[in-house]
Amino acid sequence: MGDIASYINGAAFKPSDWSNAGKPIIRIQNLNDASAPYNYFSGELDKKYEVHTGDVLISWATHLEAYIWSGDDSWLNQHIFRVDFNKGDIKKALRSVIWNKYKIHDNDVFNKAYNYIEEYY
Repeated sequence: MGDIASYINGAAFKPSDWSNAGKPIIRIQNLNDASAPYNYFSGELDKKYEVHTGDVLISWATHLEAYIWSGDDSWLNQHIFRVDFNKGDIKKALRSVIWNKYKIHDNDVFNKAYNYIEEYY
């Protein structure tokens, strides 16, 4: 997996870092439950901890699951990885997901999915 992407682990926020304003901190409970309350952080962090709409996130502490972030710009909390795909290897990753995970062995489906990713990402 390291050949197709980089995996950025979130920051270790302490309760003393939380505030009522700033960017939301994405915790595992927020990935599993859209109505779960957020904690916020109003300080500055390295940009590697930022999450934007469309980013792929993987929770790995309580269970292993992948998500596509659809919320506002937020901070990445510990025990969640943001996946930064290596552009040159996206075809390899996409084919693996379509062919192996979803068992769709159709080049037309693969090409349509790849062309969509190229156009919008």
